[in-house]
Amino acid sequence: MKRIIIVLLSIVYASVIPTSAFLPDGRPMSDEYSGLESQIVLARETFRLGEPMMMQFRVMNTTANNAITFDIVPDLHRSIILSIIDSHSNPVALNPAVTDADRPMTTDRPDLFESRSVTLYPGETYSVSINLAEWFIFENEGQYLINGYCIPNALQNHEPKKISANRILFQVKPGRIMEKQRAYAAQKKSAYEQEMVASPQGTIRFILDAKQHGRWADYFRYQDMPQIIMQFSEYASNYAAASPQKRLQILEEFKQFEQIRVESRIKESEVLDVVFTPGNNDRCRVSAFIHYDRAARGFKKYIYNYSMYRKDNTWRVDGYTVTVSK
Repeated sequence: MKRIIIVLLSIVYASVIPTSAFLPDGRPMSDEYSGLESQIVLARETFRLGEPMMMQFRVMNTTANNAITFDIVPDLHRSIILSIIDSHSNPVALNPAVTDADRPMTTDRPDLFESRSVTLYPGETYSVSINLAEWFIFENEGQYLINGYCIPNALQNHEPKKISANRILFQVKPGRIMEKQRAYAAQKKSAYEQEMVASPQGTIRFILDAKQHGRWADYFRYQDMPQIIMQFSEYASNYAAASPQKRLQILEEFKQFEQIRVESRIKESEVLDVVFTPGNNDRCRVSAFIHYDRAARGFKKYIYNYSMYRKDNTWRVDGYTVTVSK
């Protein structure tokens, strides 16, 4: 399945990477060096931000009998043209300090543009190592696609030849320090969350804080949405009559409704008190004061009374009533 996905992605990416018959300076390509083929070989499928991303660019003589001579410029980006796009088809910027394509061909360092001849006999390969982390500016983790070609006569006056290479998908993960920081933050968040939802008042504080700051996954996590949706007449009858699969769709629509309501914009909130059900320490009612940023039905301040139950050492909301507060 992974191989099929990569092939499909490669087809999609291929449609957005230009394969123009012209160089950036407008010169057309020629049909010489027909016995040469080029290939991109990555050191691995996954790299990390802030670390080397090594690859090899190979040029191969695929003829049976002919030796082929071509030129390679020490300033490699003039002989080897690479482009990378992310999963949204956005190009990754070249690092101008290494690959300044606008730099003129005349310079006080003529040795940068003095090409050297390479002769390949049948079956031989020329290979050069490139650190993509130096050539390109990677800012985000994610999936990328690299494409490239070789120009074996980049500094000659006649039409240059383009020898296209393969396209390869690769993954970029966060740097090791960033990954450790994220893991530590996630661990602290998990510990904080577990501590909060161990009590009914803590659960309500956690839910209201999530709502105030738009953390909707956290907001819904400790609410029994199949029970709560039955309080809303515009959803209850359709939900009760729906198939299990249709119910999931209605619940998602209800969650979207919850996120865009005026009442979703909390300015401040406070948990007031907790009253346990007599003889049952696994059920209670929690009241909370909520001041909304915008008026809903002409009012901004409300008292919510949450019905809650305990399951697996966490508290969950299965309903609530609302009254206007002075």
